[in-house]
Amino acid sequence: MFKSESSMLRRHRTLLIAFAAGFGTAVVCAVIFMHIVLGGRLISQYKLDQYEALDDEFGKYYDIQKIINNKAYYKQDTDEVDKAVALGMLKALDDKYAEYMTEKEYEAFERRYLTSYSGVGVALKLDENDKIVVNRVLSGSDAEQSGILAGDELLKINGKNVKSLNDAAELMEGGGDNDVEFTISRGGVVKKYKLTRSKVEDDGVTYEVKDSSKHIGYIRISTFRKGTSKSFKNAIEMLKTEDCNKIIVDIRGNTGGVVEEAFGSADEVLKKAKLGKIVSKKKTKKYTSDDSSADVKLTVLVDQDTASAAEIFAAALKANDVKIIGTKTYGKGVIQTIFKLKGGSVVKLTTAEYIDPNGKRINEKGVTPNVEAKSGDVAIKEAMKLLESK
Repeated sequence: MFKSESSMLRRHRTLLIAFAAGFGTAVVCAVIFMHIVLGGRLISQYKLDQYEALDDEFGKYYDIQKIINNKAYYKQDTDEVDKAVALGMLKALDDKYAEYMTEKEYEAFERRYLTSYSGVGVALKLDENDKIVVNRVLSGSDAEQSGILAGDELLKINGKNVKSLNDAAELMEGGGDNDVEFTISRGGVVKKYKLTRSKVEDDGVTYEVKDSSKHIGYIRISTFRKGTSKSFKNAIEMLKTEDCNKIIVDIRGNTGGVVEEAFGSADEVLKKAKLGKIVSKKKTKKYTSDDSSADVKLTVLVDQDTASAAEIFAAALKANDVKIIGTKTYGKGVIQTIFKLKGGSVVKLTTAEYIDPNGKRINEKGVTPNVEAKSGDVAIKEAMKLLESK
């Protein structure tokens, strides 16, 4: 379609330019060069160039769609076509974190990272065998009170097999206070739990006094959601009122979230220092902490599931002489940006990379701890030992 129109437009342009030249009218020539008359309408040269570029790049796919519309025996699901085309384009990109989300999928994503949401109080993840397991249970949630534990394998929700994390999110969340039935496997034993959806406010931060006699507190950051850095600051202030000026920050199992919240959290505990930089295709943004800080001594716990924004937090602190304890982190030092499309769907693409204050990349390398500790209990003991000596 585009080629036949373009040919017609070119023929009209040639005739009209010749006509204008014959009359020798400068005003007419200017108008003719700016616009082409087609079907009684004026079309700008810019628009014509757009049509030709579209035809060159996508004309083949238009032809395929036209053949399907006119000749195909079987019906076509246009929503599925839309998703398949988007996924196909992303698959051809050398970006393993590129993702297409429908409007519903993006709404679930927003609830998990940017706003409060309705749920049953569990966060899920894929384990090394691609099984859907409980990553953490929110304190005070119905899931905690019912006995759901981290590590439980999720088999079904309301009797339906759960095939993906997005499936699980849609079934767990949603409006109302209705019940949700979880079928889980724990050590090969299948159990069922009836849970009730409720409003969940999860800023990803919990804290406690670990050892009052040694002035040691403990803060767990399970995810970097919107508001996490503020909650982290509040947790530190509360622990300081309990005379805890030595703090263990636990980001094991933290798969990331909002990068700005990770930098904001690092700023809360570091005096004026370099936190690293984010390098994109067209610009570099440097991050630093200011003079104000909580003035506490820290150690940070990490593991192989510490990823993305959580790794950036760990790398920034390690580069500023904070001791990191645990196992090497996941190795995701790239940042994704959400681009909204017509109809509410979105594309998520890798658009930048984090470089630590020493100029080192952590993507596909991870953050290596100062002290190796595979067991959770051992890591806690090592952290307390380091803090006691300070």
